[in-house]
Amino acid sequence: MKITKEEEMFIEKMHLISGKTHDEIKDMFTNIIMLIIFDFIEEKDSYLPLLGILKINYLGDKIINSKREVDLKLTFEPHDYIKKIIGQIVDKEENELHKLLKKKIKNYLVKYLE
Repeated sequence: MKITKEEEMFIEKMHLISGKTHDEIKDMFTNIIMLIIFDFIEEKDSYLPLLGILKINYLGDKIINSKREVDLKLTFEPHDYIKKIIGQIVDKEENELHKLLKKKIKNYLVKYLE
């Protein structure tokens, strides 16, 4: 599967934050896609840990530029954790994201300085 420049930038950011290789990150997302497809086949919503619930509804096929394309409706209900962080950011409070980043930086520096 060919990925876009935006997707490649996202993978690079994930690599920088996590320390995982580009291939490990691509594999993780490929596995998530497979699980979402399995859920769709079983007519279930997809629960994405710490992200939320993804619902996929198949609406039919469309012909666009002489090519058949699937028409889907996706809805996403964010996890309470995401809602909490967004609320903290909007309220200009120290938030969970800052705490996570501080912890990652501290752990990285401790490893690096050992």
